[in-house]
Amino acid sequence: MDNSSVHGEYEGGNLDDMIDEFEERVENDPDVTIEDLISDYEKPLYGGCDKYTRLSGVLKLYNSEKPRQFARDIINKYML
Repeated sequence: MDNSSVHGEYEGGNLDDMIDEFEERVENDPDVTIEDLISDYEKPLYGGCDKYTRLSGVLKLYNSEKPRQFARDIINKYML
């Protein structure tokens, strides 16, 4: 199996694209293991980002003190 499609680098800065890529990886590849998914801790959140990795960026958002407000802001900005 060619791992380049499963482990491809994310080349954008859009959270929706990252979520879509994650869902596709899980849905389309039954061989994806937790180790494959956790490996995102080594990948930068986006090209040139030294502060956050994919995993730390998601955890930062998840542990935000105001997750409901964040969700409302995202909905208002991108969906309304």
